[in-house]
Amino acid sequence: MSPLAVNLAVSACAALAVVLVAFAFGVVLGRHRGVDVAWGLGFAAVAVTTYLLSAGS
Repeated sequence: MSPLAVNLAVSACAALAVVLVAFAFGVVLGRHRGVDVAWGLGFAAVAVTTYLLSAGS
């Protein structure tokens, strides 16, 4: 698998994890307004994941 494909897959999983955690909090609290914050955190998770995977390349 190419490094680009690995980076894409891992970044997608990181973003999905952030959104799923936000969804779980929304279900528990009964409010889904926090998903707006999760979008920003998802972009940050993708940026950090991509940086860590590209370090040393």
